[in-house]
Amino acid sequence: MPYRKRAEEALATWRDAARRMEELDADSPAWQDAYAEAELAKAYYQQAIDDARAAHLPEPPAFNLAAAGQARGQRRVAFGRSSRSAIAD
Repeated sequence: MPYRKRAEEALATWRDAARRMEELDADSPAWQDAYAEAELAKAYYQQAIDDARAAHLPEPPAFNLAAAGQARGQRRVAFGRSSRSAIAD
């Protein structure tokens, strides 16, 4: 699977897990499962960055920047450039 698609899927998985974590009790097994899923998504995202570097292709932005931009809805991060999201600043 191309690295961009893997990175996009990892971000979607992370967002879903983060949303579930907010809704769950931190002591519950479901929260622990969501946390593990979020951490795995971060690892997959990092692998996409490493693959892009190895192929000398534009890299996805750092995970924390990509995740934060999506969470706020202010800017949609697109590999190597920023494009406006549907939500106005």
